[in-house]
Amino acid sequence: MIVFREANIYFQQWAYTHLVKALRIMLFLIIFSSLYPSSAYSEINVITTENTNISFSMFSKKLLLVDGMATWCSSCRIEMDYLKNVKNIMQEQLNLISLSLSPNSDTIEKLKNFKNEYSAEWIFALDVNSEFIDKFRPVNIPTMYLFDEEGILRKVWQGITTSSDIIKEINKYSKLDDSKLELIENGESDNLANSLIDDLIENNLFKFFSFIIIVLIIYTKFVLKPKKPSKTSQIN
Repeated sequence: MIVFREANIYFQQWAYTHLVKALRIMLFLIIFSSLYPSSAYSEINVITTENTNISFSMFSKKLLLVDGMATWCSSCRIEMDYLKNVKNIMQEQLNLISLSLSPNSDTIEKLKNFKNEYSAEWIFALDVNSEFIDKFRPVNIPTMYLFDEEGILRKVWQGITTSSDIIKEINKYSKLDDSKLELIENGESDNLANSLIDDLIENNLFKFFSFIIIVLIIYTKFVLKPKKPSKTSQIN
């Protein structure tokens, strides 16, 4: 009985130690999953909502902002208003394309309906052959990719990204009047915190590690719960 109790205590300590390690790994992966090597998009081909096959090489004379999204993604819908601001203010400085990174579930028709729903005035396309996915390995959506005029990846944002954050980065390459930037920051939506929480919940890494942690807690709390020592009658 004593041996079992000691083994039980030892396993609980081991479980909690590994629980802490799992939390550290989860934090590490979420933070560093946004780090991508700078690489040219070269001859990536996608299909637009007009059923036209286009190459990313056509965007080489301007900055290019790629909105990695999907029609079923709720956070991607929130991102639309921020992208409209970026498009309206920076249309002379960059090209913008919303690219569905879900070729197995999205179709040209779904993408066209999504574009019309938000009255978006920029290119929407489908990564039908997963060329962009294979090259840049997106972890979750939405994810924003900023490329320079040479097709070199300069910045990646994961999750919902405000228009002011995007424009600040673009401003490093193409200057914008500071007064306009201040107006953008003051006009951002107040519900960004709730949007970020929704985005975290959609993160696959977060879901996976949360499940593992819950299983470990339940197992150590109930399955390995120490048994109370049985009462023995005293010998008079």
